[in-house]
Amino acid sequence: MRRLSSAQRWAIVVGVGCLVLAAIQVWWVAKYRHGYSMDVDEAGYTMIGLNDYFGLENHGLHGWWSAVQSQTPNAPLLPATTSLVLLVSPGVLQGFGVLIAFGVLLTMASYGIGERLAGPRLGAVAALAVAQDGLGGAAMAALDQRGAPHQRQHERELDGRAQRDHHGRITVVGGSAQPGRTDVTTR
Repeated sequence: MRRLSSAQRWAIVVGVGCLVLAAIQVWWVAKYRHGYSMDVDEAGYTMIGLNDYFGLENHGLHGWWSAVQSQTPNAPLLPATTSLVLLVSPGVLQGFGVLIAFGVLLTMASYGIGERLAGPRLGAVAALAVAQDGLGGAAMAALDQRGAPHQRQHERELDGRAQRDHHGRITVVGGSAQPGRTDVTTR
């Protein structure tokens, strides 16, 4: 049996670390993001992806390309890719899945670049640092006191003012659930 080279062994370490962080991210999205309102950035990128999707659905490839080209000055790759995923699996959380996939791609590309520039060991260190920043954020948020569990506790403390509609969105009667937040519907 042929022995793996140092670069191959470190690539496996990076791949396993990347997949573990991606799995944590998927778990976090499923547990803490499903059924909750989005923040301003999430809602904006989701809307851009939906606009791209509707351009493709209603006007074909030309309509999709026009929608991608005419968006606000945000980065178009994530919403454009999300719009293609929506063809296969419609839903609001698909953008999170696309973002996780891009995080995996970025991590592996970082390893490839780092391995060529500084060797396999330092390439792995660089790639895992990139992975932790891009994919490990969910793990840190799950442990953070300001994360989603705290948000749920805050909702329970609203003295009955918070109500969920049939989509799971929070409506607060008589005030904001979190001062300064724009992702809570009020009436």
